[in-house]
Amino acid sequence: MMNRIKQVFRKQRVLLPVIHCIEESQARRNVDVAFENGADGVFLINQGGMDGKAVLGLAARLAGTRDDPARFVGVNILGASPSTLIDKDGVAGIWSDDAGVHGDASEMMNVLSGFRAEREQLRWGRGLWFGGVGFKYQTPISDEWLGKMAVAAALGGVDVITTSGMETGQPPTVEKIELLAEALRGHAIAIASGITPENVASFLPFAHAFLVATGIERVFGELDPHRVRAAAEAVHSAR
Repeated sequence: MMNRIKQVFRKQRVLLPVIHCIEESQARRNVDVAFENGADGVFLINQGGMDGKAVLGLAARLAGTRDDPARFVGVNILGASPSTLIDKDGVAGIWSDDAGVHGDASEMMNVLSGFRAEREQLRWGRGLWFGGVGFKYQTPISDEWLGKMAVAAALGGVDVITTSGMETGQPPTVEKIELLAEALRGHAIAIASGITPENVASFLPFAHAFLVATGIERVFGELDPHRVRAAAEAVHSAR
């Protein structure tokens, strides 16, 4: 399978801090902290005060320009369908906690085929969809079905299979990520909960992207520059 993280970032592994958007000046300040301390990109999430429309607008204003095309700014708009977001200017990445690979087969195919159709129509070729599989607060699934669902999502158009621990701030088990890596055979994997500069090393052999908020914040919505730098150095040090 194709590894879109390596394609887009030209790196084996990337750190993508998650910015809880309380208000615009706070979000902008923390985006700067992330990039100044080694992050490869950021995700803005409408969790903290700003609504989804405002976060989308900010993402467009902060995105890469002709002078700085590599500035990756993605969004997680809670409650929004991925296919409704890919036509927004400046959205380099879309993260949805639920990729739709559960329930009956027809429901799953509607979600995935709808996204593929919008992507092709709008020529969103270089954008990345981070789609949740086995994500927190979803119905737990067996190891056997986790691998099958991840493969279905990858074949259906999810660029980066994104998973988490059981709750916010809790990492997944290393065994879970290793299982996904074995099933996906090189397709990009992201972890979106519980990662810290202290524990990321355990996951580096198996995952390619690390979406981190709590583990590198001083307080809610405020990144700690030293912890961002430590996490970036740990992620980039892996061979």
